[in-house]
Amino acid sequence: MKPPVCIICDTPFDPSTGDTVRFADYTPLPENMTGHPRGTEWFCQAHLKDAEKMQDLDSSSAITIIKNLN
Repeated sequence: MKPPVCIICDTPFDPSTGDTVRFADYTPLPENMTGHPRGTEWFCQAHLKDAEKMQDLDSSSAITIIKNLN
């Protein structure tokens, strides 16, 4: 399972200020399976808005773009 940290800056995830974002490559986990679904990433408050604007991209492309913005 992926640790709950921002995929961009490794800030520990805080559900009161951050969120997860599902991208175009999102694939739900099979029923009764726990873990981190493909195409879903954790984002801190500082990177969340950029991530939400890129939900139509696959997660890898979005992450690369966001990292290059900062």
